[in-house]
Amino acid sequence: VDNGFQSLSYASERSAALDSITDRVLSPLGFIGAQIGHHGGLLFVLLLGGALVPFWRRDLKAAVSFGFKGTLERRFLLWIASVPFALTVLLSIIAGTEMRPMCPAPMFSFSALAMLGIMKTAFFKERFRAMAVGWVSVYFGTLIIIISMGLFGSHFIKKPLRIDWPGADIAAYFSDQWQAKHRQELAYVGGSAWIAGNVAFYTPSRPSLVHLEDWSKSPWADEQSVRCRGILILWQQKLGDEVKLPDAYSFNADRITMQGIQSFNWKVKDKPFRIGWAMVPPDPDSCH
Repeated sequence: VDNGFQSLSYASERSAALDSITDRVLSPLGFIGAQIGHHGGLLFVLLLGGALVPFWRRDLKAAVSFGFKGTLERRFLLWIASVPFALTVLLSIIAGTEMRPMCPAPMFSFSALAMLGIMKTAFFKERFRAMAVGWVSVYFGTLIIIISMGLFGSHFIKKPLRIDWPGADIAAYFSDQWQAKHRQELAYVGGSAWIAGNVAFYTPSRPSLVHLEDWSKSPWADEQSVRCRGILILWQQKLGDEVKLPDAYSFNADRITMQGIQSFNWKVKDKPFRIGWAMVPPDPDSCH
């Protein structure tokens, strides 16, 4: 199957190059530290239940079911919980590529299960109540933090968060403009994937997102259909007051009937976000 290894490509595009030997050592160490921090909730639950204490006692076997011995299932748990992460760190060092802390998050889906797998059942039952209290504390503590960040986070860090993005307002504006001009629902939206995808999500007609810079990423759309029903092209206009359609998003540029720049305000106080837009109207002659 030709899948293009999207996950690896994405991680590579979001990573920075590490030139010096020092960076190749310090960056993975920082990356490892961040992953330990991501396990803070799990470690807190185990610590509260006293489950970590035996790991620095001499009678390690009193709490742990096996060292390097154990059933195939338990070995598999340890393998799947640790080897992918170890390979990621090793590849980062060899390739000299900085890994972002959030990239390996899916790798740790088995961390808690692997931890329980190496603990004796009797040991777990003995401390179950304390660990349950710890889990409830982590769950509701995390929930409180998330809600607090959603309500007050932008005021603390003095800049808007992603949840402050006025996605619904942007979609409503452009869909209304399209409807008023062409008397039909918006069917296709293209350009910047972040902006156009946001409009596609919030618009009631659910227009299809078209990757104009690479049509292979939009197998659900073909050029004839897009010409037939028209397309709204969106991009971020950072500088200047002159509308300039990026070359990567150029599609039937000679048929563009309307274009402009529209500013939108974040939900919290910050400088306006400017979006350039262009409309390629429906072409009935292309519908046959």
